Amino acid sequence: MSLRAHARWLETQFPDWVARGWIGAEAVEQIRRHYAADRGSGRSWLRVLLAILGAVLMGGGVILLLAHNWAEFSRAHRAAIALGALLLGQIVAALAIRRPPTSTGAREAAATFAALTVGAALALIEQTYHVYEGTTFTLKWMLLTLPLVYTHEAVMPALFYVAGISVWGVLECEGAGPSAYLPLLAPIGPHLAARLRRGQRVSAALLLWAMAIGMAVCLSEFSAATGMPRTSVHLPIMLAYLFALYGLLDALFFERDWPLAWRPFKILGVGGLATLLFVFSFQEPAGDLPGLAYFSEAPSSRIGLLLAGVLPALWLAALVAAGIRRGAAPLAFGIAPLFLTLAPHAFGPWTWLGVNAYLLALGLWTMATGARERDLGRVNGGLWLVGGLIVIRFFDSELSFLAKGLAFIAVGAAFLAANLGLAPHRRRRPR
Repeated sequence: MSLRAHARWLETQFPDWVARGWIGAEAVEQIRRHYAADRGSGRSWLRVLLAILGAVLMGGGVILLLAHNWAEFSRAHRAAIALGALLLGQIVAALAIRRPPTSTGAREAAATFAALTVGAALALIEQTYHVYEGTTFTLKWMLLTLPLVYTHEAVMPALFYVAGISVWGVLECEGAGPSAYLPLLAPIGPHLAARLRRGQRVSAALLLWAMAIGMAVCLSEFSAATGMPRTSVHLPIMLAYLFALYGLLDALFFERDWPLAWRPFKILGVGGLATLLFVFSFQEPAGDLPGLAYFSEAPSSRIGLLLAGVLPALWLAALVAAGIRRGAAPLAFGIAPLFLTLAPHAFGPWTWLGVNAYLLALGLWTMATGARERDLGRVNGGLWLVGGLIVIRFFDSELSFLAKGLAFIAVGAAFLAANLGLAPHRRRRPR
């Protein structure tokens, strides 16, 4: 049953429950407010999206009309047009605030239109008076649109802000970007927390997706700011810590109540770690790890000290704290960054074999715990790890097509057997 259908069914039951004395009128009102917030307070997300699309198309159409006749306008006329566009956006935004709080589509569309007019006005002024400031334009645009997130309680300007700050951070990866990115991202925190508190999961999940992707992309670009080449093997280790942090946050705050599609920290964290481990399961990429010698670099290198001293200590403390709260589950993938840091010193030129052994153990452990808890999703995850490892090793070897075909059949049979055996007992997570 969908959330909307469930809410309608509850409405038919409330009178009988109140008459029987099971719940009071205040409890009924609280339940109604909860489901109204969870539905996003509008009729449907489709209407909200259509309203936003309409605002974007109207704003784009106005810009194209102006661009067609731009050369014929004097400098004064251009300045007036820029200020007029800005004023129009502010009027539309102000009118939307006066509408009832349930007008989600109107607030989202007005806030989006106002954000576009702010950018258009800035661009027109810079073009008219030849004031080109490079990436500063993006930063100013984002900071000027940030208040719309809170004045209109709108998710679209928040997504726009996160995307814009991420773009600015990438462009400024060798300058102020690394030190300013997280402080600039912080103002979205209260808005996200409010949506999580009100149970607005769809919009909160969209923000989480944007923030998780933005941080991963920016970290990969910020490697240049530390003086490392972007192809350096340091970068995968730093990404491993970020992905492991994602997985830990998901295990602590989202695993029990959120559907998988709404959990970017789970998908990006586990998926990113698995991808890195598969890459280093090959002999050539893993061969670069021993030469790095993290611990020997620690006394003389800033990045060596970070990777071999500070990060492992902090991460180990976080894993112990999470293990006390949630058991061994967060630890299985969580130790991956520590393993990749220690593996070169433990295995030397055989590091790739150590990574293969860790992947195999991780897959088998995931399958075993999933089978014990009747969790079909976890069993399938473990099968993907083990099956993927087998397939990769067969492609990486010189075995015959017959042997490879039999291996594929065996892996496929394992998937079918696990799903057929556990499907009747599939654990249902609370919603």
